[in-house]
Amino acid sequence: MKKLLILLLALILMLPLCGCEKDKPIDDNNNNDNTDNSSFSKVVAVDNQECSIVIKGVDLKNSAGLALKAELINKSGSKTLMFSIKEATINGVDCETMFSWMGAPKEKYNDDIVLLSNLLKENGVGDFTDIQITFFVYDVDNWEGGAVALETVHIYPYGQDKASKYVREEKPSDNVIVDNDYVKVVVVSYDPNGQNGYTVTMFLVNKTDNIAMFAVYDSYINGTFIYPYWVVYVSRQGCAFSSITWSPDSLKEKGIKEVEKIAILLEAVNYENWQGDYYVKETFTLIP
Repeated sequence: MKKLLILLLALILMLPLCGCEKDKPIDDNNNNDNTDNSSFSKVVAVDNQECSIVIKGVDLKNSAGLALKAELINKSGSKTLMFSIKEATINGVDCETMFSWMGAPKEKYNDDIVLLSNLLKENGVGDFTDIQITFFVYDVDNWEGGAVALETVHIYPYGQDKASKYVREEKPSDNVIVDNDYVKVVVVSYDPNGQNGYTVTMFLVNKTDNIAMFAVYDSYINGTFIYPYWVVYVSRQGCAFSSITWSPDSLKEKGIKEVEKIAILLEAVNYENWQGDYYVKETFTLIP
C-alpha cells in the first residue's frame, strides 16, 4: 500500500523522461552574460511556432549550484504554456533542478534555471563541462494533448571540445550495499551535521535501459521507527548522488541523541512499469 501511494504521487509529479536531442549553438558574443566561461555561446534550446527557450549565459557561482540565464517566450496567441524540465545531467550525472514558469499568451520572461549541483561538487564531479537538459512545454488547459515542445540540448560552458563525463573512483570508505544486474547503490558518507539534519549520501547507478525509481519507505534509527520520504529517479544507464535526511526535530522527538545504527527498506523498480519485478527490495543495516 505504501508503495502504491508513493507511486501515485510520483505519477502526478513526473511524466516520462524522454525527448529528441537538439543542439543549436549560435555565435553571438555581444549577448553573452556568462560567468567564468568565455567559450560559451548563446544556445537556442527550443524554437517553434508556439514557444522558444534561449540560454543566454551560465553562472557557475550561483549559491544554489549552477544557474542558466534563460529567455522564455510564449508565442501562442491563445494558450497558457507551462515551461518545465524533465531531465538534467551535469557531466553525465543526474541533477535536480529548480525551474518552472507558466506563461500567458505572447508573454516573455527572463529567469534563472537553477541546477542543484552543490552535492555533485561535494562528491568530486569537478568542472561542469557538459550540461544536458530536456525541456518540456505543454498547454496547461490541455496537458493530455501532448508536448508543445520536448527537446534535449547540450550546453558546453567551456566549449564542446572540453566536455567530459564523470567516472567515480571507488574509495576505501565506500559501502556497496547493492550491486546486481540492474542497479548499484553505494553509501558514500554520513554527516551528523548536514544542512537539513542527519544525512546519509548515496551514489546510485542505473544499469538498465529504463528509468529507475529508488525509494526508502521505512527506516529505523537505533531501532526506533522514523518515517522517511525519499524517492529518486535515475535516468536510463545513468547515475546520481542523493541524500536521505532525518531532521533534528524528528530525532529529538524520538529521544535520539546519537545515531548508532540505521536500518532502511530500500526498493528500486522500473518507473515505467512499477508493477513489474523489483530491481531490489531489501532491508539494509548501516553502521555510521
